[in-house]
Amino acid sequence: MELTGTRFVFDVPAGWRAQPRDPDRDVVVATAGESLTGPAPQAVLREWRLKSSSWHTLANVSQVSIAELTQTGAVLHVEAIPDERAEPVIGERRRLWAFSAPKMPGTDDSAGLLIIRDLLVTGKAAAELTVTTPLAT
Repeated sequence: MELTGTRFVFDVPAGWRAQPRDPDRDVVVATAGESLTGPAPQAVLREWRLKSSSWHTLANVSQVSIAELTQTGAVLHVEAIPDERAEPVIGERRRLWAFSAPKMPGTDDSAGLLIIRDLLVTGKAAAELTVTTPLAT
């Protein structure tokens, strides 16, 4: 299945289903059909139009994303990954690895969540693909 935004497309596992799109936001969500523990795995694609991009655009987008992730969890790792689809002056995308343990509704239990977020800047657009999956031992 493909998760299709207005400017970007990403593959998600077969059997996942897309949720209805909000026409007022550049956000597309796909969710796994089931979960063994806690919330179902999901992928969220967010997109932004940029007035312009330069060598520091990806760094700025990354800093905003890291600040957002640290509000609910801990950022474990940040990777710079070479990517030919990225803006040529940037030449890479960023992957952020984070962990969160929010309380599950109606219980005193916490669900361990692994969050993997890829950030890509191309031309005058930026994409953020976030995959969240529960962790179990």
